[in-house]
Amino acid sequence: MVAKPVTMLDFWAKLVRFFRTASLSLVQLIQRNVISVKRSRLFAPTTQPDSVSRIFAHRTDLYPSRTFVPLSTRDASRFRPLVIMVHGGGFIMNQPCVDDPLARYLADNCNCFVTSIDYRKAPAYRFPAAYEDIVASTLALLEQRDAMKIDESKVILCGSSAGGNLALAAAQDSRLRGKLLGVVAIYPTVSMLATEAEKMATRPDPSVPDFLEGQWDTVLDLYVGTNDIKTLEDPRLSPTNFESRDRLPKHILMLGCEHDMLCHEARVMAEKVAEGPREETHDGWRTGDVQWKLVKGQTHGFDHFARKDPEEEEERGRARAATYEAIAQWLTSRFATN
Repeated sequence: MVAKPVTMLDFWAKLVRFFRTASLSLVQLIQRNVISVKRSRLFAPTTQPDSVSRIFAHRTDLYPSRTFVPLSTRDASRFRPLVIMVHGGGFIMNQPCVDDPLARYLADNCNCFVTSIDYRKAPAYRFPAAYEDIVASTLALLEQRDAMKIDESKVILCGSSAGGNLALAAAQDSRLRGKLLGVVAIYPTVSMLATEAEKMATRPDPSVPDFLEGQWDTVLDLYVGTNDIKTLEDPRLSPTNFESRDRLPKHILMLGCEHDMLCHEARVMAEKVAEGPREETHDGWRTGDVQWKLVKGQTHGFDHFARKDPEEEEERGRARAATYEAIAQWLTSRFATN
C-alpha cells in the first residue's frame, strides 16, 4: 500500500495540535498546583482526608486516592458503606482533592467511607484510558474490603460532570456487575452524540451564560479524537445508550442544573432508567429505585465556582448546601434499606 503524502494542510494541522497540546499541558500543571494549595491543610483544614495512598503503587501517573472516615466515630472494627468519588474536569482537568468538601460532608453525614480516585487525563491519554482506570480502581478497592472494613453490599459510585459520565459508564461494565449498590451522577455528560448547538438549544433561558459553551468540540477532540458515530454511541462514552436496565445498578440518583446544556440529556437518561410509577417532588421525581433532582437557577459546576454578585453567591451557597443534603439523604436511605 502506498503511503498517503503529507500535505501542507496536514503539516499545519499537526503543528497547531502540537502547540495546543503543549499549552494545555502547562495549563493542567498550573491548575493542579492551584487546586492542591487551595485544598491543602493550610487553606482547608476542615475538609482534609484521613488518609492519602496509592491504590496501585506503580501508577505514578495517577494522583493518590483520598479516603475520608466519619468523624462521628472511629470504631475500627465496624464495616461501613463505601462511596467512590470520581471528579469532573472535562476529562482533561482536576484531581481527586477537588471534591474534598463533598467527600468530607458525605463521610460525616452518611457514616460511610468515601474514597476519591483519579484517572488519566486527555490529551495525553484518550478514551478509554479514564474509563479503564475507574473500573480498575473500583475493583482494587473492593479487593481491600476486609482491610478497609468495607461493607461490600453497600458500595456506590459518585461522580460529577465528566466524573458522572465515568461513574455511569463504569457501572455498566461486566467486571463490576453485581458489585455496586448504586450510582450518584451530578450534572453528568451522558451522550457524546448531540452537537454543542443541539445541547445549548435545550436550555430554558438562552440569556443565562453557560461556561461550557464553546468547549464541547475541544473536549470531543482531545478526549475521544473522532467523530465516528459508532464510537460515540459506545455506552462507555455515552452511558445513556445502555444495552438493558440490568446493566446498571439498582439504585440511581441523577442531578441536573437548570441552566446547564447537559441537563436535558441527563434527565432523558433518568427517564430511560426509571421503571414503575413516578412520584413528583418539588424539584423532580422519584420511583422506587431512581430519583431525578433539578437544581433550579444554577449552571454547570455551580458548587465549585463562586459568583461575583453577593446575592447570586448567597443563592449559590444555599443551592450547594441543599444539594449536599439531598445526596446525603439519598445515600443514607439506600444504606439503611439494603
